[in-house]
Amino acid sequence: MTLTAKEATLVKTLLPLALDASKASAALQEWRQDAGAKSTWSNHNKLTEAALFSRVDKAFSALGAVIVGAIPAQWEMSDWGFAPSRMGGTARWASKAGRGRDGIVYNTASLLCFIMDIGTMIGVIVASQRGDREDLARMKSLDLSNKGISTFSFSTYRCFLQAKGYHPRDAFGALILKGQMDKPVPPGRSINTPELALQAGLSWARKTLTRGRNWSAAPTLWAQLRKDARVRKLAGPAPKVNTFSPPWKEHGLERYDRVLAAALSLLRSLPAKPGALGTYLVNRGSSWGEGAQGWCGTSAILGCVIRDLDDGKLPADIDKWRAFSLADECGGPARMIAEAYLPPTNPDTARR
Repeated sequence: MTLTAKEATLVKTLLPLALDASKASAALQEWRQDAGAKSTWSNHNKLTEAALFSRVDKAFSALGAVIVGAIPAQWEMSDWGFAPSRMGGTARWASKAGRGRDGIVYNTASLLCFIMDIGTMIGVIVASQRGDREDLARMKSLDLSNKGISTFSFSTYRCFLQAKGYHPRDAFGALILKGQMDKPVPPGRSINTPELALQAGLSWARKTLTRGRNWSAAPTLWAQLRKDARVRKLAGPAPKVNTFSPPWKEHGLERYDRVLAAALSLLRSLPAKPGALGTYLVNRGSSWGEGAQGWCGTSAILGCVIRDLDDGKLPADIDKWRAFSLADECGGPARMIAEAYLPPTNPDTARR
């Protein structure tokens, strides 16, 4: 396997540290199995256990420090690390130096399994930084730049998960490293050396990251749309979104993103300061329409789009929608349509 310069550097640094940590953990586990119940330990046993665990703790601290130093800053994992088990044989990789409730537990007593996991970490850290051409093109169509950090939502077998990154592959790499996605299966008989185990982990990471993924930029687009004061004036406060079961799961992820991008395009075309609200009739391409509030036709259309999204609906063909004011002469036909099914906007001046 051909390694990139960064992969080769990390392999050279991490492999000796991982070997030392795994052997120390296995030694502690073996000693604990032979030492019997802790209540029966002599002072000598207690000192031996303390010395063995101190070696394990120092080995994993050194290993974790190098890994954290190589993790991209946008993944926000500066406080992550390994917390080895006092019994030996396992170590928790999580936030708060391994003591957080997130993360994953690694089998450190099995040398080949743990080295394969370290290879996976190296592969994820390096390979995730190269954006996929199709993903970058889709981001561009949504008016998102890979120069800034965005939040992406990914579909899994169980639920949706969110992560930050410059592009989808970057964000997906963060999920893998945090233990929120599947990990490689333990090495088979053909993988019988640490070097082969490391290569197997690297290979798995590369293949996993280059495989197509269902992703949505809706968390970023929705936040951009809903934080604007003009949108709040049109549609009120934003509803709460369950990130594990978001509204975009009911629709095609790409279609949902395109609708949000179209809504943002409408928002950008509006004046920076909203005006007084008036009544409009929004025609969605059929012979009928619906009443809407806005300070211009575009704002009335935007309000209808956002209300649909709030209700879990996905509006279609927004570019064909038209808005007519009910307060001017051009809105005469619109008033005739509206009065057939809407109460008069001003009963005192309503036409008989």
